[in-house]
Amino acid sequence: MKALFPILGVVLPPAAVAMHKGISGTFVVNLVLTVLGFLPGVIHALWTIAQPDDELALPPAVEAIRMNITQVL
Repeated sequence: MKALFPILGVVLPPAAVAMHKGISGTFVVNLVLTVLGFLPGVIHALWTIAQPDDELALPPAVEAIRMNITQVL
């Protein structure tokens, strides 16, 4: 499935971003870029797809606090 994201990013950039990141601010930015000019939308979609998914990870300090609370409970 991951191999299809770049192909979809070239054919339908907003759909690729929506499938990869969900309906969020990134999707809206890509939709606007695609409407203003197809090539900027494609570039943004490919760049977004290439980014690692580490945004969902908690910062180390927050993760340590979460682990301590879990151990107490």
